[in-house]
Amino acid sequence: MSFRMQTLNEELEYSWSQKDSVRTGRDIIIAVDHGPKSKHAFDWALRHFCCAGDTVHLVHAVSSLKNNIVYEASQTLMEKLTVEALKVSQVKVVTRIVEGDAGKAICKEAEKVKPIAVVTGTRGRSLMQSVIQGSVSEYCFHNCKVSPVIIVPGIVLFSMLLLFMDLYYQSLQIILNFVIELLFYTCICFSCEVQKLKVFLYPVRGPGEKRVYPISQSGEANQISKILR
Repeated sequence: MSFRMQTLNEELEYSWSQKDSVRTGRDIIIAVDHGPKSKHAFDWALRHFCCAGDTVHLVHAVSSLKNNIVYEASQTLMEKLTVEALKVSQVKVVTRIVEGDAGKAICKEAEKVKPIAVVTGTRGRSLMQSVIQGSVSEYCFHNCKVSPVIIVPGIVLFSMLLLFMDLYYQSLQIILNFVIELLFYTCICFSCEVQKLKVFLYPVRGPGEKRVYPISQSGEANQISKILR
């Protein structure tokens, strides 16, 4: 299967012909790149958000359109995603390869298309990289005014987070059970020692009998009884 793709001019507006037929589907923008987190967001949108009859606009930003290697790789990516979108969700696909900043390009396309939503993934940058270089998803979230932005977290990061939380709560449960058992046995041992001490210091005696304290060879009982008197 072959596709004929053409990069549109930045100033060219989308125009939909609705005179002959009325479009019933929705417009959805999905920001894509070559990363696995972008692919995860694309797969999520197809399976959980897009419906048959919708029009999916794939937007991919490159550093330079004059670089043939980069442009051909982008075309290959778009062809692959187009085939998958048609197969999975039976949607119409419009591809868009733009030059420049990805966040600004996505917001500009949203102003033209006015989609029901903009779907984007995360690049997996560290907190410091996001602060210094900025995040495409965060930029779209704060600057895309015409449509809501759906940020799909990376599947690896999400799975690791769930695993960490599960291990964390399991560890807390084990520690809590250990502490409870330790306190329980400590209380039992302390209670037994107290009972032994009471029997040792205060033996049972009948009415009118004189209190008698047991005397050990070391004289510890006499010392304790003197203190208690």
